[in-house]
Amino acid sequence: MPCVDFVMKMSADLCSPEWLIDSLRSGEKVLVLDCRPQNDFVRSHIQGAINISLPNLMLRRLRKGNLKTSCLIQNNEAKEAFNKLWKSHKIVIYDECTTDLNSNPSTVVDLLMKKLRQDGGNASCLAGACIKIM
Repeated sequence: MPCVDFVMKMSADLCSPEWLIDSLRSGEKVLVLDCRPQNDFVRSHIQGAINISLPNLMLRRLRKGNLKTSCLIQNNEAKEAFNKLWKSHKIVIYDECTTDLNSNPSTVVDLLMKKLRQDGGNASCLAGACIKIM
């Protein structure tokens, strides 16, 4: 049986697709960050999501803590929206296939979540990524 601390940490780190759908439909303050490659984002994404795709150099800088999160957003309009909303909204991050945050702590999703939390944001990962994009 998993310890209570582990279960509490996992529930704080993850949000369900159902919760996200309900939150977006009800107009709750949610900022969605899509960490899939740009081509995948262009093909389909959650409406209103902001794409963050990182070249290896930026990923290394993010790991070292030498990069502001807003620097990862290429689109100026999206960057402006992110800068305006990230402290006041629940942030939900997803990529093409993150299913267990403990399996690879250096994934873009995990690094972003840690960085945003360190800076004062309320970030979670979308549970069961690999979902059909809405």
